[in-house]
Amino acid sequence: MRKTLLTVVGLMVVMAMLLAPMQSSVKAQTTIPPQTEREHEKLPQEVIDAFSNGMSVEEFLAQNKGPIPMALWDLTDQKVAVVIEMDAPALISKLLADDKTPSAAQRSYIAELLKAQEPLTAKIAAVGGTVISHYTKVYNGVLALVPAKELNGLRSLPGVKAIHNAPKYEPTLTASIPLIQADDVW
Repeated sequence: MRKTLLTVVGLMVVMAMLLAPMQSSVKAQTTIPPQTEREHEKLPQEVIDAFSNGMSVEEFLAQNKGPIPMALWDLTDQKVAVVIEMDAPALISKLLADDKTPSAAQRSYIAELLKAQEPLTAKIAAVGGTVISHYTKVYNGVLALVPAKELNGLRSLPGVKAIHNAPKYEPTLTASIPLIQADDVW
């Protein structure tokens, strides 16, 4: 009796092992939903135009006014050189409007502009940025190196009109070599 019981149990275990993969494959086939093609959305023309000449990650982060894409999260700690434009007009605009302003009034207005820039410079320092220079005479703004992830916070400060990517200049020797006659030395 014991031998038959062991034989029956052994046979049931073998059958269960043989049938188990069949059931799981049948079950797996029935649970996979059919895949549907997602329709791709066409980009607006202004986005296509913005990227037509290429754009660096730094430029994108400086111009981006919305959330930063997940693919760029690792790059958000890098500092971006930006020019932060303030709302108040620069000194030149005031001079042109007032015809001729005495120099004491000019100095007073420049001090006013610098005082209006103080909350911005304090915020830049607080987020780990560096103010490179202040503009007051022809342009009212600040040139700064700021972590890219902090740009949206700076945009929302009162008095900030816009944030622009700072231009980069590379020195060339096309005019200086003939000027100092270095080509004669060679």
